[in-house]
Amino acid sequence: MNQQKGKTPDAPATDEALIGDFRRALDNIAALADTLNFPGWTRTFRAARRALDDETLPATERLARALQGSQVFGGMGSWLDSPPAVAYEQGLSATYDDATEALLDIRERSQKFLRRHPQQ
Repeated sequence: MNQQKGKTPDAPATDEALIGDFRRALDNIAALADTLNFPGWTRTFRAARRALDDETLPATERLARALQGSQVFGGMGSWLDSPPAVAYEQGLSATYDDATEALLDIRERSQKFLRRHPQQ
């Protein structure tokens, strides 16, 4: 194996590639929230997505705002609370797992990127 420890092999090299991945993850999870009839979650994910589109801001600020807006994990009433049960009832558990994992992954990669490229 030629991988450096702690480095994701498919991690984007640029902030714009990372923003693109973040957009896709938020679009997918917002669509799922809509399908599961969780309009509050749909609005939350779409608001985080809009933060990525504000090109008047530097990429690091857009990523930071999207991270803040997509912090939906942990505590009562989190994305990990009722949505997985509804997804299961609708036969969408695999879709829920994939969309949630994609959001967790892009959030982690974005946090790492921001630690390496602090906001000015």
